[in-house]
Amino acid sequence: MKKLAIVMILAVLMLAGCGKKDEETIRIGSNRALGSITPYLAEELGYFEEEEVKVQVVEFADGSALMEAMGAGELDMAIVGVTPAAVWQMKGVGLKVVASANAGGHVILARASSGITQVQDLIGKKLAMPSAGTVTDTILRSYILKNRDISPEELTIIPGMKPADMAASLMISGEVDAIMTWEPFASQALAQYDDITIVYDTAPEILADTGKEHFYPVNVVIASEKFMTSREESLRKTMAALQRTSAYIQEKPEEADEAIAGLLSMDQEVIRAARDRVEFTWEIDMEATYDTLRWAYELGYLEEMPSEEELFDLRYLNGKE
Repeated sequence: MKKLAIVMILAVLMLAGCGKKDEETIRIGSNRALGSITPYLAEELGYFEEEEVKVQVVEFADGSALMEAMGAGELDMAIVGVTPAAVWQMKGVGLKVVASANAGGHVILARASSGITQVQDLIGKKLAMPSAGTVTDTILRSYILKNRDISPEELTIIPGMKPADMAASLMISGEVDAIMTWEPFASQALAQYDDITIVYDTAPEILADTGKEHFYPVNVVIASEKFMTSREESLRKTMAALQRTSAYIQEKPEEADEAIAGLLSMDQEVIRAARDRVEFTWEIDMEATYDTLRWAYELGYLEEMPSEEELFDLRYLNGKE
């Protein structure tokens, strides 16, 4: 009986230890695109280990599925578009934006032989893009089309298409006349197909329109409020690793391109071309970020504009208190 009791006690202790270990793992949601690559790259570079945090990067096909997981309490942190972050917080999900991740990267592509050479040529055509409520969607409807006095109803917008399927639907099956995609998928399509053309390159177009020095904000780093309050030091260490990764991408571009190409299973030349349309930064440009959020508000995705205090908490960046 004593032996049995000892075995049972050891089993309970082992189970308790496993539970504690699982609690210590930081679950970061992301997807394998250029603007959200930093957690994968930080893992590859060993930065999480050097900061003494155990991280599990959880991959999602799109931002909607990622935010559902965040809402269900299955994630501690995530890299996601600032618009979905604000929308889901307004739905009651306890989260804060703790840093920026990237800016720019969206491109409208069409078949060169289609005669579509400018945004106005999209009238009456079929255009594929990701889900409604994404930054891609809001830029298209509330900025690109609006600035040209084009109603979204004047073209057929097909939402919810995965980036990996967009180029094929445009260039192989011909199901659509144009696509609005993002990097590195835009550069991959341009490298893969000869009969393809850029209709609208969003980042330089917006720079020219606004006179700003930096691209429009897209993805941000978010953290659940539960994680923030219960494991503040872990959050700071994780942010330190992500910031180091962003600095690495900027300071060692050739090495970073090679590493990112491996992580995305793409040619290094594709990644190099894609980098021209994307900026990596952890610093929040508050004015520009609110411009991005205003596109969502104008479309009714946000019932009201969130205050800085409600949506942002930037104390966990290096050098912030």
